[in-house]
Amino acid sequence: MAPRMGHSIPSLCSPLRDQPRLYSDVRVMFGTMTHHDHSTGRARLRIRGCLLAAASGHALGSAFHGAGPVDGGTFDNVARSEDPLPCTDATARMLLYARWLSVMRDRRLDSADLVSHLHRTWATSVGEEHPPRLRELLDAGGQRQDGGDVAEGTTVCAVIPVGLSPLPLPRIAARARLVAAVGEADPRTQEAAVGLACAVALVHQSGTARPLDRNRFVHQLAHLTADGTFGERLSQAGAVGHRPAGDVRVRLDLDGTAQSRVLAALAAFLRHPDNPAAAIRDAATLTGPAAEVAAMAGALTATRTGGTAIPAPWLRRLRYRELICDVGDELAAATGSAVPLPSSLA
Repeated sequence: MAPRMGHSIPSLCSPLRDQPRLYSDVRVMFGTMTHHDHSTGRARLRIRGCLLAAASGHALGSAFHGAGPVDGGTFDNVARSEDPLPCTDATARMLLYARWLSVMRDRRLDSADLVSHLHRTWATSVGEEHPPRLRELLDAGGQRQDGGDVAEGTTVCAVIPVGLSPLPLPRIAARARLVAAVGEADPRTQEAAVGLACAVALVHQSGTARPLDRNRFVHQLAHLTADGTFGERLSQAGAVGHRPAGDVRVRLDLDGTAQSRVLAALAAFLRHPDNPAAAIRDAATLTGPAAEVAAMAGALTATRTGGTAIPAPWLRRLRYRELICDVGDELAAATGSAVPLPSSLA
């Protein structure tokens, strides 16, 4: 069961006190919040949660090597394993763009300028602390899909941090197209990235005190894409309810394209808006590749709940989680959510 929002970190962690490693990991990662810093501190936790859940979802789904949809029982076995969760290529690229957004401010760059700017951003800010594949991803940053070096799913997932920007939704859509254009020439895939970034933005900019209005959410999202057909498909995602996975695939016409993967992730989020673990599992059972849809669904859901709703064992297994938190904090500081979060309960 996902923790209820508004609880303090100590109360959320209390069931873990008999497991010192898990309790220590959770309290160090999320710290504590007082009543004074609830609003902006909560926003910062939501940014951390978005990146952590996306990384966890992609790592869990990567165990299936592009297969999809995944059987729920098979996914559960991977989720319960004690094996480390790797920092995947998609996570490295997502962190790279999050780092870029934290220093970009209001600069306007074309896609060619963006590649060199990404190199400088990471080299000066992170140095040798980056995940192993990041340098290779940077070197491939200007090569499109027809060059065989930039995977489509990696490109779409990379726009997740764009939705965390404090910008009007049309500007977020424009920025998502820019980021997607660096590694992807297909306009349909670029529009899938726009849909994902705008969905994250709608979640991030909305309140969490009330239940999610699914119909209003998809109606707003459908009007932010320049692709009318894709917009119509987005509007249908709110009507699938809790139908079986097979029925959802047929109703949403999940055909394996980038737009279908965004649709599947959106449907999983709408079915489990307050439970990142359930949304990640559900997305992986709807279509494939499992890693991509799980990452997207995790990002959407944890943007709403914050990272405290992500299963603690997943966080303990996740490699580079401290770096992910650091990048999230930098992005939060750049977007005005910079209330300090203590690193311990002392």
